[in-house]
Amino acid sequence: MAFLDIFKHKWMHSNYKLSKTAIEKIEDQNVLAHLVENDDDQHIRKEALKKITNQNVLAYVVKYDDSLSVRREAIKKVTDQEVLAYVAKHDYSCSVRKAAIKKVTDQNVLADVAKNDDYSEARKAAIKKVTDQNVLAHVVKYDDCSWVRKAAINNLTDQKALAQVVKYDDCSWAREAAIRNLTDQNVLAHVAKYDDEKYVRNAAIKKIIDENEMHN
Repeated sequence: MAFLDIFKHKWMHSNYKLSKTAIEKIEDQNVLAHLVENDDDQHIRKEALKKITNQNVLAYVVKYDDSLSVRREAIKKVTDQEVLAYVAKHDYSCSVRKAAIKKVTDQNVLADVAKNDDYSEARKAAIKKVTDQNVLAHVVKYDDCSWVRKAAINNLTDQKALAQVVKYDDCSWAREAAIRNLTDQNVLAHVAKYDDEKYVRNAAIKKIIDENEMHN
């Protein structure tokens, strides 16, 4: 391509600032797409990516670019929920999946990731956005990472599920987190009397007092 030949010496310059300046002057989306899809230098691809508007090109990048940072940069501009869902479930990098998860709106996709992703950080990112109480209760009951369970507990309002947490979860600060959303006075009284940790018992006592004051 003649246009590429003209600029090649500039954006392939060893001085990154000169390359960046050259790319900033390019307006042709076809030229930018060629750079994004073919240039060997990830820094050049990222610079060109900033000016890409074509969603098909962005989808190609997030699926196939071998650079994590380039894929994350592309995700910032992707609007297609199907593409974001694909990346959230299938990208081999947890950091890239997390970037996609932050933009996913489909509750089914978020539930799938929250239940099944191998990495706790990805599950936590997904569960923070889940609204389905059944999914939240499932994660609270079965996830082996206390940080993920706590993230689920923060959005959990199901009183039976919360009661199970404060009675049986082996992580004391997960039990404390559950107390914040718990309103069952009998369960709170049980925790205030029997929990092994003083700060958890105190949290239950405070919640009982607050609930009583609210209704008086």
